[in-house]
Amino acid sequence: MTLAPALCGQAPGEGVRWSVAEELRIGAVDGAGYDLSNPIQRVLPRDDGLLVISQHNPPELRLFTAEGRYVRTIGRAGEGPGDYRSINRVAWRADTLVVTDGALNRVTWLGSDGRVVRTARISDREAPDPDIGILLPEMLLHDGSVLAQAIPADGAAVGAGQEAPLLRVSPSGGVLDTIGYVPSSRGPAQLRLVSRGAVHMVPGLPSRRAGWTQRWTVADSGDLVVMVGGVGEQGPDSYSVRAIDPISGDLRFERTFRHEVSPGAVAAAAQAFEGWASRTVEMLVRSGVNRSEASRLVREALESPDLPEPARPLPVEGVRIGTDGRIWLRLHHEGGGQVWKVLDGRSGDPLGYLSLDRAYRFGAATEDRVWFVDAGSPVDPPQVIQYRLVPG
Repeated sequence: MTLAPALCGQAPGEGVRWSVAEELRIGAVDGAGYDLSNPIQRVLPRDDGLLVISQHNPPELRLFTAEGRYVRTIGRAGEGPGDYRSINRVAWRADTLVVTDGALNRVTWLGSDGRVVRTARISDREAPDPDIGILLPEMLLHDGSVLAQAIPADGAAVGAGQEAPLLRVSPSGGVLDTIGYVPSSRGPAQLRLVSRGAVHMVPGLPSRRAGWTQRWTVADSGDLVVMVGGVGEQGPDSYSVRAIDPISGDLRFERTFRHEVSPGAVAAAAQAFEGWASRTVEMLVRSGVNRSEASRLVREALESPDLPEPARPLPVEGVRIGTDGRIWLRLHHEGGGQVWKVLDGRSGDPLGYLSLDRAYRFGAATEDRVWFVDAGSPVDPPQVIQYRLVPG
C-alpha cells in the first residue's frame, strides 16, 4: 500500500513518520471460516501471533493463526455456557480470552480452544442505589475486578445532564467502589474519574463556545484510562491528553498538544451551523410563530452559553490504545484518508505519526504492527488488514 507523506497541512507532532507494508489480509478468501460478512467489532492479537476477530449480528469470535489461516469459531448466539447475546469487550489475559456480555450481565473466560474456563454473572443485588438496578459489565480490570456501568432499574435512558456511575465490582457482582461517572449521551460527553478520592477530568463540551466533546477509552489490559479534551485557554485547536490508572486514580501523565484544524473545515462547520439556524427559523414559522419572533428566538439560542453544539471540527476525532500500551490519536483531517498520532503510554511523549490514503477503522496495534478494518461495501465483505510499521 502506498501512503501519502503527510495529508494534513502540518505535521501532527514530533516523532517518527511511519509508512506501512501490508502483510496479511483476512476476509478476502471465500469458504468456510472466512465469511466476515457480519460487522467486525474488534481485533485482538496475542503475543504469539494468534489473532481474534470479534463480530456481531450474530456475536462470534473467530481465531486465525499469525499467517491468517482460520482456526475455529468460538461461541454462538445464545444463553448457554460459552454463548453470547452481545459482546461488549474481548481481551486476552495470558492464554485466556475474557468476554463481557452486557445483554446477559455475564463475564466468560475462554481458552483459545473454545473451552469455557469460568463464567461469572454480574448480579444486580448489591447495586449501590435503589434506583439503579442493573449492572452492565464493560471489561475486566487489571486487578481481576470488573468495570460495570449502572443503569436505572426500569431500563430508562440516563437523562440529559445526568450521569451513570462506573463501578468496580467483584466477579460475583459485589460492588467494590465507584470509580467514575459517565454522562448522558444527550449531555456533555465528559467522563469523571473519582478513584480513591482523586478526581480526574479534562474539558468536555459545556457550551458551544467553551471547547469540544471529550474522547476517552480504556485499554484492553484494564490498567489505563485515556481522556482527551479541549484546552480553550491555549486556543481552539489545542487538546489535553490525560492517562490515569482506573483503580488507584494515579495520574500517569498529562500532556497538551495542538493540531490545526483547516480553515476550510472551520468555515464548512460554521456554514452548516448557520444552515441549522435558518432551518429552525423556518420550522418555527411553519408552526405559526411570527418570522421576526422566530428569528429573535433563534438568535438568543445561538448566543446562549448552554447551546451544546460545537462551532468547529474537533482536533482529535478518536482515541485507541494498542496492546503495547501506546496511545493512538486520530487527528482531524480534511479530505480522504486519515492521520494518526502515536504517544508513549507511560510518558505521553510523541513517538510518531502515520498518514493513510484511505479511511479505515482502527483494529489493534503492537509495537511494530497495526491492524485496520476495511468495512467493505454492499458487494464487498469487510476485511482485516495487517500492516508492518516502517520507520522513515
